[in-house]
Amino acid sequence: MTSDPTKIVIEGITLDGTVFRPSDWIERLIDTLSSFGKDRRSRPGSYSGPDRRRRQVDFLQAQMIDGRKCLVVDTRLHDANPVAYRFLLEFIQNNRLRMLEIERTNPAAAEPG
Repeated sequence: MTSDPTKIVIEGITLDGTVFRPSDWIERLIDTLSSFGKDRRSRPGSYSGPDRRRRQVDFLQAQMIDGRKCLVVDTRLHDANPVAYRFLLEFIQNNRLRMLEIERTNPAAAEPG
């Protein structure tokens, strides 16, 4: 069993407790990360349109958790696109955002038996 996190939850709150701005930071970050292709180069035609706030892009999902805007990241992004993953971690660090790592759980343990 591995102790590597399977998901990272990035809160829209900084380490000092202030709300992170701009308010559309998740959408901007998803747009930026979705432009990294498998060849590690930016690809044209970033996602846009009326439902951009509801969409999931590969390993990224915008969610409201406890009334706060959060970005949930599947850590398999690290293997799929190390450059995008490194960019994401630098974004978290540079903006001093709160982050929670969710570790892998055993699905069989969660089932009633």
